[in-house]
Parts: sequence; C-alpha cells; structure tokens
Amino acid sequence: MDAPPANTIEEIQAYDPRSINALTVVSIAIVSYLLAVPIIHEGLGHGLTAAVLGAKGIRLTSAVLFYDDQSVSQEKNRIITIAGPVTSLLCGLLLAIFHRYTRLKNAEFRYFVWLTAYVCLFQGGGYLMALSFVHFGDIDRVVAGLDYEFAWRLASTISGAIISFVSLFAAGRDLDEFLGRSRRRARAAKFVVISYFAGSAPLILSGLLNSKAGWLPIVSASASTLGGTVFLLYVILAVGEARPSTNPIPLSPGKSPAWYCAGVVAILLYGLVLGPGVPK
Repeated sequence: MDAPPANTIEEIQAYDPRSINALTVVSIAIVSYLLAVPIIHEGLGHGLTAAVLGAKGIRLTSAVLFYDDQSVSQEKNRIITIAGPVTSLLCGLLLAIFHRYTRLKNAEFRYFVWLTAYVCLFQGGGYLMALSFVHFGDIDRVVAGLDYEFAWRLASTISGAIISFVSLFAAGRDLDEFLGRSRRRARAAKFVVISYFAGSAPLILSGLLNSKAGWLPIVSASASTLGGTVFLLYVILAVGEARPSTNPIPLSPGKSPAWYCAGVVAILLYGLVLGPGVPK
C-alpha cells in the first residue's frame, strides 16, 4: 500500500530502493552467512559438541565438519549431528530478540543482526523440514535406525515447517524499519535478493578448494544456503502494509568502507582457511 505523498525530498528519496547501497548489503551478507553457517552451525554446533564429546580427527570447512565417527558412540554421533540445527535455531532466536529490543540505530549493524538471525532460523528450520525424508544430511543421521523412524521424520518435518513459517512472518515484521511507508516490497526485494545470492555464492565456491572431499562440501553448502535459506526470498511476500508506528524515513545502509573491508576479510577466510579446511 502506498502512503500519502511524502512532504520532503528526504522522504521521497528514502522510499527509493536506490537509496540502499548495494555493495554494503553484499558485504553484510557475506559476513552474515560466514557467521551463520561455518561459525555458528558447523563450528559452534557440530564442532564444539564433537570436541566436548571426544571425537577425533575434527576438521572444519565452509559447510561440513569432518570427524572420525568411529571415535565416538552412535548416541554421541546423533548428539553431534543434531547440535548444528539446534545451535542455529538458538542463536537465530537470540539475535532476533536482540534486534527487536536493542536501541542501536546504525542501519548497517541492524541489518547485519536481522539477516544473521533469520539466516540461522531459516537454515535450522529448513534442515528439520526439508531433509527429514531424504537419506542425506543432519536429520537423516539423527533419525536413521531409531524406533518409530517414520514418526520421527514426520515430526521433524512438521516442526521444521512451523519454525520456518513463524520465522518468515517475524522476518517480514522485523524488516519494517528498513521499508518505510511506500514501495515496501521493492525495497524488501533489493535487500533479500542481494543478500541471498551474495551470501551463498562465496560459501558454495569455497567448497571447490577442498579437493580431498570431492563434491560433498559443494553439495552441503548448496543445501544449507540456496536450499536452507530460500525462505529469505519469501520475505518479499511476507512484507505487509505499513503500520501506524512505521517510520516514514526508513533505515538505509549507505556507503561503508568498514563493511567493505569486513566483506573482503570474510572472502579471504573462505579462500585461505575454511575452503581448504582447518586444521589442514
């Protein structure tokens, strides 16, 4: 819904999607996906749990944690595997709460927190929903061989769908401060389309640097980004009408050399550390 005509040039310019600096959004997305996938999901989730439970041969890459699954019991393997999605969901929830209640007004930082929160939530919910009935990925490794396996897979699908759709509508609500009162979906589209592809691309491409693991890192990276965060694109449809409390002048990430540098550092981490895997 279009709002009444803006009264100032500043308000008119604020509605224009071109007021969003695309390169800054690209940089934020690269850092956000780096934090959400290799660090939170793989590192804190799978990796830290594996280390605590005594797994051997741990090696972290962009989208896969390798370890010797024979070095721990089957029960511990299940815990290590489910720790990734659970950690994503917990961190995403905490970041979403922080975004909603913090008083910090920096547009770039607020968008970074928003994006990281919902990348984590969509990825965690997506794993539970989409990978529950396929013989690949975290959820299959958790439920395979359990009593009442079909029921576990069905419960995973239902819970993942609920989490994903609740997160979708929450994401649309929380993006409000970046949308203003007019051209809301055009602005939302610029944010999320750029973020989806800019965040996914370097993570997937870094899998090419892990020659020892074949196609597994690339397949896993594609599943966790293009597949796991596809709900990010649907935020465009979840954006509703402006509320009475909506600021007529939306937050717009501008030119930010600091975020440009952060994006370059993130790409170097992919290329030099996480792509080949650590420790080498």
